[in-house]
Amino acid sequence: MHRKEIVAQAKATFERWGVDMSLCEVGMVQTITRRLDYIATPQLILCDEAHHSLAASYKRIFEHFKNSVLVGFTATPARLSGTGMKEVYDDLIIGPEIKWLIDNSYLAPYDYYAPTLIDVERLKRASTGDYSNKSMDQAIKVRAIFGDVLKTYKEVANNTKTIVYTHNVQASIDVTDAFNRAGYHAEQVDGKTSAEMRKQAMDNFRSGRTLILVNAELYGEGVDVPDCQTVIMLRPTDSLTLFIQQSMRGMRYQPGKRATIIDHVGNAYRFGLPDTPREWSLEGQPKKERGKSDAPAIRTCPKCYAVLPANTHICPLCGFEQPVESRELDVKPKQS
Repeated sequence: MHRKEIVAQAKATFERWGVDMSLCEVGMVQTITRRLDYIATPQLILCDEAHHSLAASYKRIFEHFKNSVLVGFTATPARLSGTGMKEVYDDLIIGPEIKWLIDNSYLAPYDYYAPTLIDVERLKRASTGDYSNKSMDQAIKVRAIFGDVLKTYKEVANNTKTIVYTHNVQASIDVTDAFNRAGYHAEQVDGKTSAEMRKQAMDNFRSGRTLILVNAELYGEGVDVPDCQTVIMLRPTDSLTLFIQQSMRGMRYQPGKRATIIDHVGNAYRFGLPDTPREWSLEGQPKKERGKSDAPAIRTCPKCYAVLPANTHICPLCGFEQPVESRELDVKPKQS
């Protein structure tokens, strides 16, 4: 795994299912790479969040144990660069589509709102392929928009356990302060937060002591908090992987739960919705096709900002009836 939080979750899950942990070496990629000469050759390597597998640190492990069977797991077998994963894996086994998982109670159903609060025209791609930090700063004026962020939260997700994704540390601090001033118990974490404080913040969130957990580039992958109901996206991305991982973080199944996704940065218009059907391949895809969605056109309800199929006449969430545009047809009578 690539994060401490995921390592702890994996160990707890294995133990809960009665796995003999004396047969397992569970650790972060960085730790395993430092201990390659001291680890007995495994029969099987399980790689979580396998879309990271082309990174040099992962490949060092795979090459060192080249005779071991490798199985990777990911909800998003794609990379921002468009590079395929065939260099590492021989076969791709596709699981059920998201809609099937929702219909069969493996994931929670959701409502998706997209009151866009940023200037998307200012977003520019960096050499990494995703949007540059400078352009996100220019597009997102957090201090100017947090009132609208709070307003939408109160209207569609008030007092639900929530993860907020922001584009940088200062934005995460500003948003946390805004929620706390409004009377909600919010905590902020980022990559520079100490391991002890990160653990405490997650423990507080899981226990319910903290209602809103605001982060910068931390909890996009692998966080398992089944009663988290709401996700607020304040981080625009051109990465389909990041979009799916973040938007679906509140869709862990619990009986009776309905997730709420609030997208303030227009990500749905780049990628469609979480359950949009997608084709995955180990071959990769040309850069021009990255972010392409084959979903039907979507629009937002002008009253509640719910994302709907473009041909929806009445919003199923607020009941707003979309006026039907009419036009007169110049129809000439047939000549007898």
